[in-house]
Amino acid sequence: MSDCCLLVADEARARIFAVRGDNVTGYCLIEMNSLANPEARLADRDLWSETQPGGTASSRSGKLHSYDDHRERQRAEHERAFAKRAASVAVQACAEENAYELLVVASKPMLGVLREALDDLCPSFLTRQDVAKNLTKLSSAEIVEHLLADGLIGKQAGRLPA
Repeated sequence: MSDCCLLVADEARARIFAVRGDNVTGYCLIEMNSLANPEARLADRDLWSETQPGGTASSRSGKLHSYDDHRERQRAEHERAFAKRAASVAVQACAEENAYELLVVASKPMLGVLREALDDLCPSFLTRQDVAKNLTKLSSAEIVEHLLADGLIGKQAGRLPA
């Protein structure tokens, strides 16, 4: 069991860890789940049949009219759905670990979307700390190094066992 769980995310990937260890024996991360958002990595040409947004449509008079196909809104909706799924898995991991803290480390754009999703899902007993930093592509050992250096885990963080 762990007192703290960690959600590391960007627009394309989310990883959920249990934080184990202490200042004496050291810290390690146990990866509990990993999620992917393949839409975030696709180019427009792979998502839509028209490569340029705001195509044209002709009317009976023969004039061409541009239209908005709402691509940005669709991308934002995909991002919100991914954030909600990642938040749900992270909160469930906290429940499984009997953790009372969730540390959220995410890229700046994703952090705002995750905050919205977590505000709706986090139980009142679960404390949360949010940090704008992209660590998704690092190994678990490298993530621990960053968290220790930033004082997010360990004795100086004042939350985990010393």
